[in-house]
Amino acid sequence: MTSRTGSAATEFNEILRFGPYRLDPAARELRRGDEEIAVPPKSMACLMYLIARRDRAVDRDELIEAIWGHSHLTDGALAQTILQLRKVLGDGEGTHFVKSVRGYGYRWAAETLVEKSADDDRMEPVPILAMQDAASHDAVPHSVAPTRNGSSYWRLAALLAVTLSVVGGIVWHLFGTRGDGATPSSPTVPNGLVLVLPVEVFDTGESDWVRLGVMDMISTRLRRSGLAVVPVETVLQLLRGHGDESPAERAKRLVKATGSRWIFSVNARSVEHRWSVSIRGLTEHGPIDALRGEASDVLQATHQAVDVLALTLGIPTGSAQVVGDPKLQLLLHRTRAAFLERRFDEALGLIEASPAELRIHPEMRILTARIRFDQRNLTLARELYEQLLNDPAAMRDPALVLRIRANLAATLASLGEVEEARAMMLDIVDRADGSQDPRAMASLTANLGVIAIGNGDRVAAWRYLMKAQRFLTGGGDILELAKLDLSMGSLQDQEDRPNESMRYLERARAGFDAIGNPRGSTRVRAAMIGAQLQLLDVPAAAAIEPMYLSMAASLPIGEDPSEAQTVLASLWRAQGKIAQSWANVDAVIADPAAGAKYHLAANSLRARWLVEDGGTTDQAIRAARAVTETEDAQRDGQLRAVVAEAWLAQIRAEIRLRRLDEAHRALGQFAVWPGRDDIPTTKAFLRLAQAEIADADGRLDEARTHYNEALQISDSSGTPRLILDVARSFVPWLLRQPGGAVEAMWVSDRLNVHHDRHYDAALIRLRVLQRNGPVASWRAALRVAESLAGERAIPAELLSAPTIATD
Repeated sequence: MTSRTGSAATEFNEILRFGPYRLDPAARELRRGDEEIAVPPKSMACLMYLIARRDRAVDRDELIEAIWGHSHLTDGALAQTILQLRKVLGDGEGTHFVKSVRGYGYRWAAETLVEKSADDDRMEPVPILAMQDAASHDAVPHSVAPTRNGSSYWRLAALLAVTLSVVGGIVWHLFGTRGDGATPSSPTVPNGLVLVLPVEVFDTGESDWVRLGVMDMISTRLRRSGLAVVPVETVLQLLRGHGDESPAERAKRLVKATGSRWIFSVNARSVEHRWSVSIRGLTEHGPIDALRGEASDVLQATHQAVDVLALTLGIPTGSAQVVGDPKLQLLLHRTRAAFLERRFDEALGLIEASPAELRIHPEMRILTARIRFDQRNLTLARELYEQLLNDPAAMRDPALVLRIRANLAATLASLGEVEEARAMMLDIVDRADGSQDPRAMASLTANLGVIAIGNGDRVAAWRYLMKAQRFLTGGGDILELAKLDLSMGSLQDQEDRPNESMRYLERARAGFDAIGNPRGSTRVRAAMIGAQLQLLDVPAAAAIEPMYLSMAASLPIGEDPSEAQTVLASLWRAQGKIAQSWANVDAVIADPAAGAKYHLAANSLRARWLVEDGGTTDQAIRAARAVTETEDAQRDGQLRAVVAEAWLAQIRAEIRLRRLDEAHRALGQFAVWPGRDDIPTTKAFLRLAQAEIADADGRLDEARTHYNEALQISDSSGTPRLILDVARSFVPWLLRQPGGAVEAMWVSDRLNVHHDRHYDAALIRLRVLQRNGPVASWRAALRVAESLAGERAIPAELLSAPTIATD
């Protein structure tokens, strides 16, 4: 344990101790001794933010922007949040923990001790998401449809299987000599990430496989010597589409993308049946001259060159033989080269044409199973992995057993046998030593985290994802980092935190785009459109649409078309493209091939829109019941907002029909639904339903109480979309009450900047100004609303000028 008085932002995998308290940021859990202390969500966010920046004072605007996601919150709301935090910490005077900085903001004042979470922390068992071997590239199991687990209808972007690490940047100049102009004769042992480039081959024979086979072999040798090496798949992804770069430009770009501190280029030359392999390095200390190996066999020449490199660097030589038998090595590397370029038929042909004694080696059988998995022949892949678990030769190597079992678990999950896969995955995590294969362990724990998100168990999800991050920190897996950021963004989205979600999604987008992963790039943009709609920033969401459409069109036919239809339906609705948005929703509902969760999301949209547009009320009730009466929807942790919205639409439709008994019956079911208090959206929607029924019953004081509770929930969440949902019901109600006009204006002011960029927010301002004036302001608000209306007609009652005195 160490003491830090100045620190960068605290990582989620650090346990913090101050005074009598222990804070686990990943679990968002504060304890005093053995007692867990309840902390309001915004107070917890402030606590974590201030501790992470305990080396300085934080001004009020920065804190408001970071926690609430906008800068127009009043200082009083922030002061109240800090007051609640101080009460929780028993620091009423603000002298021990959170100190006020007069005229500026706040500062964390307590001595804080930091310790890393134990890697062997026990976590609650949750299901897994299928993923093959940690070395697998961008193939993602299609039969496991993470895309269909979105936490709300406007964000059903894919949650890809994740095994990721944080990639750091560098601050030194890679391509030059040291400051004194000298070139070091013996560089220091590498203490950062190593990257090996594809081999440049000079050969008159048929040795195309050498380009990637030898690259893979060198990377493996260096990794076994204890170095952190960028995965071959990541390097190939980064090189794709950049064939016109100069070597210097290429190296600079790779360094920037991966954070590598060492880059090795290799060339292999065959002259008169004798191979020469040379390795050159660019390092932070300067270049390493060519280190050569020569032999009649290219693999043996490579081993010699790596041995010389190891001696030069002062590192262990690693395993000189990857699999022992030279013939087996040759077959393995030739097959791996074809596999890396996804030439599956060629790889299988090489294996099938080889002698039986080579084909039955465990390494070759694992590679065969992986190829079958990527070809979507899951049943055969499962059989191959199960056969390996009964092979005494394979069972002698613990690291090999780990890979086989992890891949079998992924295959089982892809086949839909999730419970069996989960049990196997948890057993591996409990038993395995992470040092055997950190990337495989990261794959296991990250997949557990992804499904924890789907189950709504966000505490477990954070812990699993952070554990995966620790396993892979510094590994240079840009694809895996992007997948992790997408999962983190989805997790923040599930907790109604669109600003935090966007931060992760932006990083995920940069990662997917850097390696040219079209599936990931498309799906993260879908999630970003949803997050921007949550922020009521329709122009920002619309700006993403062209690239999203272009990328979605490039995906294979049949690749989640319902995802695009659902995402775009919400965007087009916000833009006033009503006919298009309805067409998309109807298409999803009518499509038997669309996933069940897309059907639920589309029916929830249909119910809400029918109520909002004054459509057929009975149809709205049927659409809502298609969601609220579906057992899977009631249990699914990621459909909380969808279900709550359907309950609210159903109750509103019953009230419109004056079937108050039915409305009360639905409210009673909503009030005992397990997800009613899970996230701010579900809590606020329940309060809105209670308020609107109380109003229909004539219980106005009770209605006001519930409206104020809904407003407080939305304010605390800081989510603009939720504030708007509450204001759309509360403001008209206030305007109907004696003396409610001023309070309605106060509620409307919470939407501030959104009045100028979101139609529904513009209508709220127009409604308030029609009552309060002045006329000039009402006219300006009307012009804004008309500019945002699209195909929508401004309600007739809002077209009359204010009746108060003009300005």
